[in-house]
Amino acid sequence: MNMLSVSSKCFSFDERANGYARGEGFAVIVLKSLAEAINARDTIRAVIRATGTNQDGRTQLVTQPSGDAQEDLIRETYKKAGLHPSSASYIEAHGTGTPVGDPIEANAIGKVFRELRRPENPLIVFQYILTAHSVGSQSEGWGAVKSNIGHLEGASGLAGLIKTVLILERGIIPPNANFRRQNMAIDAEFLKIKAIWPNDGPRIASVNSFGYGGSNAHVIVEDAYHYLRDHNMEANHLTIRTLPSQADPTESQNQERMLPIPDEHSDSALSLKNTHEGASAEKLLIFSAADEEGINRIAAALEELWGVEVISHPVRTNTAFKPSFTFIFTGQGAQWPRMGVELMERYTVFRHYLEICAIALKESGCPWDLIALQIAYIKLLEDLNITPDTVVGHSSGEIAAAYSIGAISIRYAMQVAYYRGLLATDLEDNSKYPSGAMMAVGLSHINIQPYFDAISTQYGHCALVVACINSQSSITVSGDKIQLTSLESMLRAANIFARKLQVNVAYHSPLMNPIAKRYLDAIGDMKEMTIPSSRKTPPIMVSSVTGDQVKAKDLQLGSYWVRNMLSAVDFLQAMNRLCQVQHNPPHKLDRSHRKILTTNTLIEIGPHSALEGPVREIVGNAKADWIEYHTVLARNKSAIGTLLDTAGRLHCRGYSALNFASLNRPDNSSPPACLADLPEYEFDHSHDYWWETRINYLERLDWIY
Repeated sequence: MNMLSVSSKCFSFDERANGYARGEGFAVIVLKSLAEAINARDTIRAVIRATGTNQDGRTQLVTQPSGDAQEDLIRETYKKAGLHPSSASYIEAHGTGTPVGDPIEANAIGKVFRELRRPENPLIVFQYILTAHSVGSQSEGWGAVKSNIGHLEGASGLAGLIKTVLILERGIIPPNANFRRQNMAIDAEFLKIKAIWPNDGPRIASVNSFGYGGSNAHVIVEDAYHYLRDHNMEANHLTIRTLPSQADPTESQNQERMLPIPDEHSDSALSLKNTHEGASAEKLLIFSAADEEGINRIAAALEELWGVEVISHPVRTNTAFKPSFTFIFTGQGAQWPRMGVELMERYTVFRHYLEICAIALKESGCPWDLIALQIAYIKLLEDLNITPDTVVGHSSGEIAAAYSIGAISIRYAMQVAYYRGLLATDLEDNSKYPSGAMMAVGLSHINIQPYFDAISTQYGHCALVVACINSQSSITVSGDKIQLTSLESMLRAANIFARKLQVNVAYHSPLMNPIAKRYLDAIGDMKEMTIPSSRKTPPIMVSSVTGDQVKAKDLQLGSYWVRNMLSAVDFLQAMNRLCQVQHNPPHKLDRSHRKILTTNTLIEIGPHSALEGPVREIVGNAKADWIEYHTVLARNKSAIGTLLDTAGRLHCRGYSALNFASLNRPDNSSPPACLADLPEYEFDHSHDYWWETRINYLERLDWIY
């Protein structure tokens, strides 16, 4: 029947059209009613507005199509959809690459869509525009998927439909393959090249598919984003809205280059944020498993292409990565309004443990405490399968640290925290005791001594002490308020960093002694039993009071928490215990290996990344470059965003045990949205796995060129 191309290629709408090339493949689409798809939280790729079929009837040859039948079908399908043909902006043609069929189809399309169209509302056909007033131009490419993959025959219609859906989602129409010069039987007077979607309104497109026996089919589809928006619906989709790039001011006028902007309900893996008026340039966050050099190449290419600022840092995946988590618990002073509130709304386990803490606090007459937030985070991370091997607490952060290793109960933790704050407030309000204060200083605990000597000379004695050794060059000084003010003046005169903290109590100093006995009497020793840990090896806590490992039985004594309030916080020594070696040492008969601790991942749990600076200094000085730092919450940032960022970076680094079900489906109430836009698989085309003769190879090249 002479339907197959002798060159084994589909030259759709090209002057070389000589039949079609058979392709091999299959296509699958899932059809659902829109309501069912929304309820199931499916990712909606497009909305079918109408479908139609008919038959050519009698023609000169059984294989020769009827342009009239095709025209009637298109008109009838648009009438069925309640749409005017002028609402469409693109049509995916059947385009088999036959010298007779292609012109007949082009003429049928032109008769339907050319009417009542204005230059600003063109129809893109095979990457050409049909308008009533268009000017002819030299053509460079047509669009029909058969030129790319061949004629799939029974699956060819679905192949064209899938291509059209991809075009609707991205708003970009790709050029056609194997196109050199237009078929002379097609009137080029109406044709003009256009590659970007011509308007920013609803994207409506048509798909033609014909059978050689005279069967015709037509489908009208609309992009999911605009349809859902116009009908006040919300659902998952992949539609990318296009806005002019800000890289070149002239481009915002002619829209020759467009920047893809995913909608808030889009599942798009490439997350770009729209630039608002007066804001800075677009920012692109890259997550990749490639090496740093590869990521830098991607970043450089994107900066050159779009003019965006790349703000991400390379995360290298190591398949041999075995995490050793250390939880670092922040002390008092970093709180801020509505910290972590988003997690209460999203994660049931987080909200549940906050409520448990609230019940325990009410028994003491306290409405809230920072420790409750940290305990809720411990349980949330546990639900995500992120559990510590070692823990460290800074000042009052040791209370949550003790709970995290199973040493104390929630009730006792709330009791220790509440009475600490209550009695400190009583001390602050009691005028018979000297006023206390605290100050952050950019010196080591050794280099501060000359200034303490100067204070002693000035006042006859020094009522100041080093309250916290945060790092090699960061300490906190605590003591008499008047003397602290004088010390601040001395340090600033010497150009040394000094900043008073927003507290009126001198924690970790002798000024706390008046309430020490009352504190011990109020909290006592823990009497209730704790819940045994399900882990074979419970986490180890390194005390910032002693700088060494601390046993659970010691943490259950009220005397330990009195020491915690009075003694200096030696955070530097506690952290140095964790930065000694990268890998666990070999086992020793005397069990001395158990005293050597290791870690490779630090996660700060608190209202803000307050300890990030000291931690990075300690790790840097220890040359422990295998250790990474993360935080679960940062001031004035989305708690969900910070949590997801930490979880994502752990996964990218190689932590494969992350519980994504709990992370993405916290309530298990509905199935997750399908990720339909994952990166495509990169096939290796560097090797040939078939053999062909030189004659066949040259002949194949001849048809290409």
